[in-house]
Amino acid sequence: MGKNKILIVEDDKDIVELFKVGLDGFGYKVSFAFDGKQALEMVKNEIPDLIILDVILPYLDGFGVCAELKMDKETKKIPILMCTSQNSLADVEKGFSFGINGYIIKPFDPDKLVAKIKQVLEK
Repeated sequence: MGKNKILIVEDDKDIVELFKVGLDGFGYKVSFAFDGKQALEMVKNEIPDLIILDVILPYLDGFGVCAELKMDKETKKIPILMCTSQNSLADVEKGFSFGINGYIIKPFDPDKLVAKIKQVLEK
């Protein structure tokens, strides 16, 4: 089995660096999209094993990306972890109503992020 492919959708370059540092050395093939439209294009070209998705994004927010992915028969089963500073109960519930697999609040602990990734990929 090859490396698990993870698409990280995040527009903040500092957070992208945290993901790089946090996931470095765990054997994942990580790619990055910096806005919602770019994320959808990347998924069309290569379906990842997991998507880590911010809510606040340029062009199309995380909820919109999630909705598009979950409506498409080719992408609806991709596990999605939302990783965002949006921590209201309404946002968390909204994310789960779209079918996400986890909700991580920024700032996040890299060890907990990796543990959640492993948990979701093992299902």
